[in-house]
Amino acid sequence: MRRLKRIAGIAAVLLLIGGTACFMGRNTGHNKPSDDRYISYDNGTVLDTGTGLMWPARDNGTATTWRDAKEYCESCRAGGYTDWRMPTVEELKSLYDENEPGYRPECAVYDWKVYLTGKIHLSGGSAWSSADQGVEAGCFMFDYGCRSRMFKSVNFIMRALPVRDAG
Repeated sequence: MRRLKRIAGIAAVLLLIGGTACFMGRNTGHNKPSDDRYISYDNGTVLDTGTGLMWPARDNGTATTWRDAKEYCESCRAGGYTDWRMPTVEELKSLYDENEPGYRPECAVYDWKVYLTGKIHLSGGSAWSSADQGVEAGCFMFDYGCRSRMFKSVNFIMRALPVRDAG
């Protein structure tokens, strides 16, 4: 139990450092996605007509490590499709829109929001990417609008959001 508390404390510090570093370099020079570029389908998927990428309308719904997120993405069957994969950081970044009103994800302890189209629901603040960097992996933080890296074992605000090429 003591070891678990210690690991949780370390993870919290890393998230704080990552968030602070991310905030200092907040991305404000990106193109604003338009909500009308997203098409929601009855099968639980959303097509981004600007990028040609398809996303599930919801993430995995729970805190997840990078390894579990990768498994989730590869085994996803949203909309009846079998070719889902883990997104790149750039693909995740394409969903970010600081001009959206934002919403508070379920895991939010304080009053912070994520900023992306309301047609895709994130239950956490960040999504894992396919960028495997040894003991760390890349992710995108939808609260600050920037890429970051986390230890693969961190899970608190981390979610899995699969993607597929719609073409």
